Amino acid sequence: MSMDSRETVTGQDPLPDPCPAEDTESLFKDAGALSHELRALVHDQLEIVVLETRLVARTLTRMIALAVGMGLLLVTAWLGFVGAAVMTLTAYGMGAAAAMVVAATFNLIAALLLYLFLRHQSGSLGWPVTLRTLRPAPDEAQGRVSP
Repeated sequence: MSMDSRETVTGQDPLPDPCPAEDTESLFKDAGALSHELRALVHDQLEIVVLETRLVARTLTRMIALAVGMGLLLVTAWLGFVGAAVMTLTAYGMGAAAAMVVAATFNLIAALLLYLFLRHQSGSLGWPVTLRTLRPAPDEAQGRVSP
């Protein structure tokens, strides 16, 4: 009496094959279809990223151009106000040179205040919180773990 390799010693029916050939082929077909769908999905997502990046670049270019134009208009308006202030000071009896010095001093004070505000704002550049989370804590950097 010969024994099937899957037949148990007690003579019971052999265990069913855990992965019949038909199921294996079906599994490979499903895996291939899933792989194809995944590639198509990644391709579609990358295409969307490219299109949106182009849109962002065009929009940013327009915004920069508009900001430059707006800046030029603001500068000419500011010069008009400063010129009017100088003319007003000279109308009240101040010399033209002194009025220009007053206007220049006022401009320098305004520029200094803007510089200080800008310097304060620059602390937010460079992803400070992200970098802080990526850097090891001082104890970890030295190989010690804090209690």
